[in-house]
Amino acid sequence: MGCRGIATLVGGLLVLAALSACAAPAAPAPQPAPTSPPAASSPPASVTAPTTGPAPPGALRPVKVGDLGILTTAALYVAIEKGYFRELGIETELVSIDGAARAIPLLATGELDALAASTTAGFYNAVNQGLPMRVVADKAVQVPGAGTVGLVVRQDLLDSGAVRTVADLRGRAVGLNTRGAALEYQLVHILRSGGLSLDDVELVELALPDILAALGTKRLDAAMFIEPFQTIARRRGLAAMVVNSTDVLPEYQSGVIVYSQRFPERDAQLARDWMVAYLRGIRAYEDARRKGIDREAIIDIMMKYTTVKDRGIYDEMVWAAFEPNGRVVPASLAAEQEYYHQIGLVKEPVPIDRVIDEQFVRYAVDRLGPYQE
Repeated sequence: MGCRGIATLVGGLLVLAALSACAAPAAPAPQPAPTSPPAASSPPASVTAPTTGPAPPGALRPVKVGDLGILTTAALYVAIEKGYFRELGIETELVSIDGAARAIPLLATGELDALAASTTAGFYNAVNQGLPMRVVADKAVQVPGAGTVGLVVRQDLLDSGAVRTVADLRGRAVGLNTRGAALEYQLVHILRSGGLSLDDVELVELALPDILAALGTKRLDAAMFIEPFQTIARRRGLAAMVVNSTDVLPEYQSGVIVYSQRFPERDAQLARDWMVAYLRGIRAYEDARRKGIDREAIIDIMMKYTTVKDRGIYDEMVWAAFEPNGRVVPASLAAEQEYYHQIGLVKEPVPIDRVIDEQFVRYAVDRLGPYQE
């Protein structure tokens, strides 16, 4: 596609961005914990040995990645801090973005090489219009035991028995950070489990920190929350989880890594090497989450890169999960795209095999071997 064609499509995408801003904003720094929890043990990390030695000074190859600065990007931060990219001669530059939809034009033009976020209606429309970008790897998957999203209900309503089930939310005010995006999609499935639809509740669109305040003033009866907001609400006695998203969506692809196709066109080996280092970051994180290996160091990294600075939160909240071989869940992405089609944000669904390119994670697994459970 010529430069003029790209410019035309990018202009159209800026309109889509307003409709499909998706990813939850970074969490505000929580209030300090009353007491400091005991430090977890930190045995040596069990990660695959580096595939190459450290790169000589001045030889690092730059890769620009759009970043939301949130907990579900932890594996990328781990890969950076542990030096996995530098061992392969790569300098990963994080470019702060305030929403995945706003990054789409930058991916289309190659100003960003990659994006760490969730898929949006705008992303699917971009792929359908031929803009050069593909989902290439996992960036958080919600599975039973590791669900970081769910519906919380005000504690006083739970204590009084006024709300016992999802069905009791009929006519009540439910907080949501953004319409037409990931949390709405999950809320729809939660409401269906109680025989309700979005039309049966009063949706109130607020930023996540404002939802906390609205629960405190009783402006809201319930809300869709991600971690660490669930934990903060529970700590303050404001609300408690009623339904986790994994109760109704047992395997939900909540985040992905997207490559601009201009990235491998510019340097195919760099795109493959980047994935090797990223996958090592996933595995180091999962070793900490699953096995407690090097847990304190991983927590320090998350505290450094996100606004969640309260050490105690990490011992109380549910940690996001990553697929240790980097693969995504095609059925989850297809189902979410279909929802956006049903509500009119995606005009024409794109075949999922045009959305996902697994060659880079396959290469990384071939280099590192399968993850050892």
